[in-house]
Amino acid sequence: MWGEFRSIIMMTARAWGILGRGQRWALRCALAIMLVTGTLTSVPPVILGHLVDRVVQARTLDFFAVLPFLLVIIGAIVAREALQVLRKYLVENTCTKVAKEKTVDVMAHVLRLDLQCFGPDMPVGALYGRIQRSLAGFVKMLKLCFLDFFPAGVTSLCAFATVLLKNPVMAITMGLVIPCGLSIVLRQVSTQKGIRLHLLRVREEIDGQVVELLGGLEYVRAANTEAYETHKIAQVAERLRRTEIRPHVWMAFFDAAKYLTEGAFHIIVLCLSIYLANRGAISSGDILTYSLLFGSIVQPLREVHRILDEAHESSLRVADLFAL
Repeated sequence: MWGEFRSIIMMTARAWGILGRGQRWALRCALAIMLVTGTLTSVPPVILGHLVDRVVQARTLDFFAVLPFLLVIIGAIVAREALQVLRKYLVENTCTKVAKEKTVDVMAHVLRLDLQCFGPDMPVGALYGRIQRSLAGFVKMLKLCFLDFFPAGVTSLCAFATVLLKNPVMAITMGLVIPCGLSIVLRQVSTQKGIRLHLLRVREEIDGQVVELLGGLEYVRAANTEAYETHKIAQVAERLRRTEIRPHVWMAFFDAAKYLTEGAFHIIVLCLSIYLANRGAISSGDILTYSLLFGSIVQPLREVHRILDEAHESSLRVADLFAL
């Protein structure tokens, strides 16, 4: 299990190391934007809590009294989305530049090599598939980090910090969901050890057979072996299907356990909020605030397995890229 995490970290560090100075600068700017957008995401729940308190105290709904609250919420949302657009542009623009440069670098390098160094038994189609998948894996790892994992993690940390400043007891209660959820995720990842690498190699085997068949199509037709060759591909494809379906079944059960855990903690947070509000420790509006902030805290847990799963597969492809 820890081997997978080690490979993800190592390959991410190696991928970062071969980026250009301008590309690193753009991604650092994206990280800075994430901190701002994470803070802005925590603004609407807090303002909504104050708005509820204002309405409860006034006992009447005056639109002009609540208008400033609404304007602050709208301003925070608009500013956050504008910055999100800028962040996504920086990441996507960097990834397209990286894809172009590394494609040229790899092909220029491979053209100078003797293909026998990849192994005498490797079909050209399998080599081509490995090159394409390794480049795609390199770009995907960057996108997973800067479009999925880091934004969700920063938003979660900002939400947790907001709760911690308002009520440390509530923050500790919410924080307990993280180790519980991560334990399920770690178990989920450990059940798939080795499967991703096996799937990559089986796909390469299919690529090799298909490209070789297309290259020798006239010989296959002359020998009247279409049925035989199709049967061989069907056998490999069926082996791939059987290998791939097992982790999907287990993922369904682990995801259910993860969502049930989050639901249980959400109920605990609501009950504790109501109890503290009845004792006057927090306001009535804080019940809504904490409920919304809890959703921001657990959001990374809902995606962390998918991200780790895809990051592990991408790390294997990045390893192939450095091997090439």
